[in-house]
Amino acid sequence: DGSQHGNSSDSDEEEELRPRTGKRVKKTNPKLQKKGSKTAAAKGTKAPKRPPVPLFHEEQMTDADGLKDVIRNKPNSMAMAVERWWKHFVHPVTAVSAVHEIVQLIVEVSGHKDRAQRLPPSLFAEDDDVDIDSEITDLCQDCAESGVLEKHVHIGTKTGAGKQLRTNLEDFFLKFALLAPRTELVDLQHKLVSTWISALSNCSLQEIRNVATLAGMQILVGLCTVASTVGTEIANKSRLKQAQSSSNKTNKDKEARLGEELEDLINAKKMLTEEISALFASVFVHRHTDTSSEIRARCVTCLGGAIQAYGEQMMENHYLKYISWALNDKSKEVRSAALDELLEIYSAEDEGWARKLEQLTGRFKARFMDMRNDSEKDVAVKGIKLCKMLFINGEMEPEDEGWTDIYESLICEEDEVRAAAAGFVEEFYIKKQLEELYDTACKDSNDSINHKEFIMKGMVELIHRVVEDADMQDLVPIIRSFATIEDWGMQDWSLMCNLLLQEDEDEALDGEQKETLLRILTASLACCLDPDDKPKRNQKYKDTKAKATAAIVSFLPDMLTAMGTEVPKLTLLMGLVTQMDLAAITNSHKKDMDKIVAEVCDAVVKGQDASLLAAAAAALEELSAGEYPLKRMVEPAIVMLIEKLFLKLEEAKNSYLKTGKLTLTQTLWIQRLSIVNGCVDICSPEAQPQAWEAALDMLNHTAENSAQRLPNDGACLLSNFCVQSVCWRVQEALDAPVSGSTKVGELDRAVRSREEILVPLQKICNDGGQPWAVRLQAMVGACDLMQLFGVSLKDALVGEGAEEEEVLMGDVIATRSMCACEELLHDLSVMPKLPKPETWKGTTLLNKDGFREDDQDKWNLGKTTAFSNLKPLLYCLDDNGESPATPSLMASVVLQGKYNPQIHRDVTEFFRNALAKTVRVQTETLRWLQAHQMSFIRTSDAVAQYPKLDVEPMSLSIIQSINSLKDRDGTLYGDYLTNAVAWVLEDLRNVDFLSAVTVLIPRISDDTARELIGTLDEHVDAHESDMEERHAERIASFRRRLQDTLEADAASESSLGSAVKRKGKVKERIDFGHADDSDAQRSTGMRTPVKAQRSKPSKARASAARKRRVVDSDEEDEEGFVSANPRPGPKARKPAAREAADHSDSEESITY
Repeated sequence: DGSQHGNSSDSDEEEELRPRTGKRVKKTNPKLQKKGSKTAAAKGTKAPKRPPVPLFHEEQMTDADGLKDVIRNKPNSMAMAVERWWKHFVHPVTAVSAVHEIVQLIVEVSGHKDRAQRLPPSLFAEDDDVDIDSEITDLCQDCAESGVLEKHVHIGTKTGAGKQLRTNLEDFFLKFALLAPRTELVDLQHKLVSTWISALSNCSLQEIRNVATLAGMQILVGLCTVASTVGTEIANKSRLKQAQSSSNKTNKDKEARLGEELEDLINAKKMLTEEISALFASVFVHRHTDTSSEIRARCVTCLGGAIQAYGEQMMENHYLKYISWALNDKSKEVRSAALDELLEIYSAEDEGWARKLEQLTGRFKARFMDMRNDSEKDVAVKGIKLCKMLFINGEMEPEDEGWTDIYESLICEEDEVRAAAAGFVEEFYIKKQLEELYDTACKDSNDSINHKEFIMKGMVELIHRVVEDADMQDLVPIIRSFATIEDWGMQDWSLMCNLLLQEDEDEALDGEQKETLLRILTASLACCLDPDDKPKRNQKYKDTKAKATAAIVSFLPDMLTAMGTEVPKLTLLMGLVTQMDLAAITNSHKKDMDKIVAEVCDAVVKGQDASLLAAAAAALEELSAGEYPLKRMVEPAIVMLIEKLFLKLEEAKNSYLKTGKLTLTQTLWIQRLSIVNGCVDICSPEAQPQAWEAALDMLNHTAENSAQRLPNDGACLLSNFCVQSVCWRVQEALDAPVSGSTKVGELDRAVRSREEILVPLQKICNDGGQPWAVRLQAMVGACDLMQLFGVSLKDALVGEGAEEEEVLMGDVIATRSMCACEELLHDLSVMPKLPKPETWKGTTLLNKDGFREDDQDKWNLGKTTAFSNLKPLLYCLDDNGESPATPSLMASVVLQGKYNPQIHRDVTEFFRNALAKTVRVQTETLRWLQAHQMSFIRTSDAVAQYPKLDVEPMSLSIIQSINSLKDRDGTLYGDYLTNAVAWVLEDLRNVDFLSAVTVLIPRISDDTARELIGTLDEHVDAHESDMEERHAERIASFRRRLQDTLEADAASESSLGSAVKRKGKVKERIDFGHADDSDAQRSTGMRTPVKAQRSKPSKARASAARKRRVVDSDEEDEEGFVSANPRPGPKARKPAAREAADHSDSEESITY
């Protein structure tokens, strides 16, 4: 309001100078309007709009409400609260209480409510005897001694309430400046409230420093907004005065009054600018290098807001450079905040900023370009968007170096980064470069050029260049990243097929580019599959895929014929068949389907490449599965192919049994048979049941006759073929439309019909004369069967909702089959230094008659003994991580040993030994521990079932082994501990597990520790009323340990800062002028240019020492930017509030 801010205006003159926009309202004379006449209002059909209803009803502020109550519970009343506070502050009687209330608010919101209530009002009197620095030091010491923060919501609370509190605080202190009387605002730096806020922002306690910095920076933004408003008022007054001077009827008094008002506004703007500079020097200059990343990020965000609010003064190199420097910060939050502000600044449409932004871009161009390689996904996305914004604004040209490097982000593993890179490609490459090339080609050519074809070729060249170096095969992630793939021809399937068939034209694609185009075609077809479950969206994608299939099926036979001799292209065409919607192919395409099926079968019969055979087998699987209109027409060709494969197997068997040898051609046919059987059940009763017997006869012969062994390839292929046939029979029993005991019987018969495969596998494993590759394949097959018999059957029965007795019968089948494998795994003497397991001949103890209660001990003995035969395989993990113990076996062992004490101890020993091996083995083992250990050590359930099972020491043993690992990046520790906490909070009966994982707390990052504290606080707030005291105590103890670790790290950093100060040197510097410096990349989390995937950031921490990020106060050049040759870093600043007395305009600072 004008009167409040000491402003007056002449409404008549101002009304004339306002721009007239919109439609002029037609005025009607009420005297000429007759009764009953149809006016515009009467003609309208719409009723007058009602006043908007507020989103929620809120109680109005009362005189008894303090600032904290209003900010937390009544945010709509904050404007009233601010006006009330300024009214008290300007009054001499209540000024002391007003300052006391602001300081009390800052301390209380920081989490120290009790200490805030004990602040004496006498500290805030206008008295020179009060030593503010000393008082703040005592305040911080008292808050630190109080220990854990209060349970009420404060600025550090990681919940929705804490986030809302921070938002309300920002709004309050912004209004604090916007609604202040202008006479007070222009002299704010000399007010006691400003002195206290500045001093608190430099105190030693991070929580208070955080709130005070928030207050100071939001007031800075408010000051800039008011100064900008004053600048607008000055322009309006100047126009009014000029209009008054040029008028024929000059009013001298009015002109003089306008001159006085204009002079007052100019003085107010000058004083506000001084206030902005003073607040910037007292808060931002010291806090933008704070040890807390949250404070640094807040400083960058508020500085960006201030620059946008008052660009006339703040759009200077002196301020802009701080945002650009923040791009080198080690914290992703700070780098992300800097990019957000740069995006806002560059997207502003103020022409007066263009020249100053050109200087900024010219100085930090290399750094801006390097942000696309940031190790954090969100920051990399914003870095690419900044590059795109620079190009749109004309800040960078296509001739500049580094543009094409952004294309490499198309193959990044993160979806968001790929999408951002695709947006850049659309803007820079397609709309700019390709369109210019197209215009040039049209001018130089007499013939018309197809625009879509030209653009499509350009896209193929780009994608081929990007994926060629990375050897990337699957292009679905890249194609899906383009938001408008239809606009660039990637859903014009006919166009792509025609380009593939072009041969003799000068502009045709070369062979490698056609391979890339084939991958693009397959990927665009795969993109028609939407992972979403929404019916409408799914129907849209189904319709698109049906249209694509109808377009491709007409071209596919010609493409198969043209590329039939080129194995890579033929392999891609086989993959294209698997992506088609066969239900969309109608009778009009019968001839096309006949040719396609014939080509697929021909690829199986004539193919020799394993990749081609696998692709053709997958195409056969697609053609054999499901129901579609032309299935009956293609089935005869598939049956004939299976018969031919079986005949070749019979010929190979007869030749081998007669001569004891296999030719290369016969081995190749066995390879085709094995690969196809992985996708299509060749040995089914409906197909060729004799194929199983033929393969089994050959394996038995090679196992029994050492002089007539199969070739290595043939033996391995037949072994794999037989194991896959077992899986087909079991899967067939599981898929049978029966339930209950009938399904158990089907499973029993399926397992019994295939158990004979264990005999030749056992003999091959025990035969030391067999080649190692053959023995290893037999062991891998045995492990797969153990997983199938030991876990899959029982889990399948449980998933079917079988009764308890039926599940126990499934256990009997599984355990009997596992014990039958015992002989196969008996002799493992080929492995060096492995114990020879004892043989147990106890398969008759568990028979098909069922499970008896008195057989409980025998039941456990059977499971334990079966596991003892697997132990040697587990210990076969060598330093390279190679072992016949597949991951499925590892999971099987963990699940089987869930409640058995002996197995529990054996698995614990295995994990400890595996964790003592190389990094590769450690990583694989930890991955499985994350997935299975929670169910493996459910303390409450295990102790309830087995009272003698002491789970805690065994769990602690594994955790101590994890803690002993060296040179880890901290990510696995954080994930493991996060999963453990979530598992405990899900069932508080397992709360004792928190004491076991406490030893891992020093190995996690600070961010993970804060997230865990927030998770625990949320759970306690939600279940505080119904939580048992013991559970609450354990959670509180674990939380205290997390908090103590954070505080210890902060103390360690402070001591390191003092050490650096004493020695007068800095261990590591960042040259902000050279973004490609390796030290700078390590300290800022930058990644090397990506190929197939990006490197992960390192989070390794040491409790005694930590590398520091140093912000050098480089000498400024004539433009106000840092020098390209930075001088050595300065000494460390004085900690805490003692440095407040040494505040100056110097930018020298150091940050850990």
